[in-house]
Amino acid sequence: MAAGLFLGMLALHEIGRRLGLRRIERDPEGASAGAGVIDGAVFGLLGLLIAFTFSGAAARFDTRRDLVVEEANAIGTAWLRLDLLPALNEMIDITTTRTMAARMHPPNVIFALLIGLGLVCALFAGIAVAGGKQRPWVHAVGFSAVIAITVYVILDLEYPRLGLIRVDAADQVLLELRESMQ
Repeated sequence: MAAGLFLGMLALHEIGRRLGLRRIERDPEGASAGAGVIDGAVFGLLGLLIAFTFSGAAARFDTRRDLVVEEANAIGTAWLRLDLLPALNEMIDITTTRTMAARMHPPNVIFALLIGLGLVCALFAGIAVAGGKQRPWVHAVGFSAVIAITVYVILDLEYPRLGLIRVDAADQVLLELRESMQ
């Protein structure tokens, strides 16, 4: 998904540049009048959306990791006290809590908005750089890469069993507990 976002942003950056060149040809003096305000608002919205989404993903990742350890502690306690029913009830409760935490994600519309806004910002960036004689590839690639990588990290934090950022270290506690019970 991040690679698709990256390529889409590059394409829209180029489309935006071409649209900007056409606009400059038609109206050289007024081509960029007022566009800075709109660009600033859209880029600001992208920044806020990235910040809130990243913050939420990081918080949910930490919660998932902590719940794995809490579940291992509850299972260990239940194992040591098999004759006590409340210790077993706590183990079942924390397992349910951890399962629900793993299923909690922002609505898909948030991810669609994040990707769509990144694409729109690439289009606006292309329009903004249309006045130059050469294509600013370094800026286009850099901007697209930074946004695509940021979206990838957000998604990776949201789904910590699929990507590079994983909760495997926390899962090791459960594996060690299972080994100690045999």
